[in-house]
Amino acid sequence: MNTGPLVGVSVVMPVLNEARYLQGALDQILSQEVIGPLEVILALGPSTDNTNEIAAKIAQQDSRVKLVDNPTGKTPSGLNNAIKDAKYDVIVRVDGH
Repeated sequence: MNTGPLVGVSVVMPVLNEARYLQGALDQILSQEVIGPLEVILALGPSTDNTNEIAAKIAQQDSRVKLVDNPTGKTPSGLNNAIKDAKYDVIVRVDGH
């Protein structure tokens, strides 16, 4: 049995035009059993669909979801921006679909 401090997990996800898949992807992540705190950081690119609106609604409903800007829409930039905002040392990288 683990008696040490709980380890938090920061999941980082760069997203661009993921309206079709975002809710399902987040549902899967947020339903994972994690021993310790969990946060999901979405790096929002300049989507031309309603990805950012969906992300904002989800973040408003679930405090574990955080949003950061990724103005270039490029994956490396989005990952860097999300990791900068991560609270926890354990980083998990996932895609939007």
